[in-house]
Amino acid sequence: MVGVVVYCYDRPFSINFSFMIKKISFAAVSAAFLLSSCGSPSGSGIGSSFDATFTVEDINRFGSTDDAIISSISNILVASDGTTIVTDGRAPVVFVYDADGNYQGIVGDIGRGPGEFDSPPTVTLFENDSLFAFDRGMQRASIFARDGFAWNFVRSFPINTQLEDGYNIGAVAKLESVDGFITTEQMSFSPSSDLKPEDARFRYRVIAEDSTELKSNFITRRIGEAVVESGADFVNIMVLPFGRNSFVRIEKGGDYYLGEWNDKLKIDHFAFDGTRLGGIDVPVAERAITDTDKTLDPRTADPRVADKIPATHPAYVSFLVSDKGNYWINIGQIDANSTYWVVISPSSEILGSTLLPASIRPVRILNGKMYAANQSSSIEPEVVVLKVDF
Repeated sequence: MVGVVVYCYDRPFSINFSFMIKKISFAAVSAAFLLSSCGSPSGSGIGSSFDATFTVEDINRFGSTDDAIISSISNILVASDGTTIVTDGRAPVVFVYDADGNYQGIVGDIGRGPGEFDSPPTVTLFENDSLFAFDRGMQRASIFARDGFAWNFVRSFPINTQLEDGYNIGAVAKLESVDGFITTEQMSFSPSSDLKPEDARFRYRVIAEDSTELKSNFITRRIGEAVVESGADFVNIMVLPFGRNSFVRIEKGGDYYLGEWNDKLKIDHFAFDGTRLGGIDVPVAERAITDTDKTLDPRTADPRVADKIPATHPAYVSFLVSDKGNYWINIGQIDANSTYWVVISPSSEILGSTLLPASIRPVRILNGKMYAANQSSSIEPEVVVLKVDF
């Protein structure tokens, strides 16, 4: 699965080698405390209330062992039998755990040979548990076939990240049932470019392995002011916090989801061949930007940005899609300790809401379990498995 996120809160962490398996229950924080901490959103719709209607139970935790040290969890994949694959955003390897969280080994190795990685790979898992891995450093994609807890190298092919039309490929994920993949791409700028920084765009394309475009572009404009820093050979664009943007997520099987928000939250669900299968379209409430928001987003410390923050922003950060087809909408980090999530059915019905610790970053929801990355400052990074009913 690939996600493009509008903004995130980078929390520092330290490696703690006293790794412990803990079982706790996340209790809902009172709505009165939250409203006094960050203010009530205005209007109606998603984000207009911080009431939590259900809690989630922590049922398992796992991560670093004597044989594998994880420093930063970037993605979590779950195979058909519950085997869990974890990628480290700072290591060119892929870690494998069984369904109970016991470490089993790695996929690939560090290097530049067949089946090896030079940079932390972006990974996708197919229905037959084959693994697709994109190594941005070598601009190469590799396919691995599963054999128990091992994934054996099958083949690789090149992917050029610097495109002739001025776009750069940021992330790649393989689409099942088609000999192609989906890319997230961003327009790059140079001092000689006729394009203006405020015209910066993202696009999403379905491309064959020979770089032939298979499906139409999905292009969205970044809305909001950009701060520009010019250098000898580059133009650096800093998009302001809380600016409008869009997202793409790719699920097992090849379905993908494009989300965007303006005065409404709109998420479209597509099959791998581009056929629209459904989606949601619901109101999104705006809420006032608070001192807490400004403290949590480190970009606001930049003097070029701090005085340009808008008074309000739509209450929507990112989303997940469960294997039941329900949409988990991340409203945002509403205080220093909590994030607020709303669950919406495919028919746009609000099913409930919950609070999660700010250090917990949900990545995947399968078989009644939420797989999340926990990178708090007090423990080493770990996978947290939570019991959920949606």
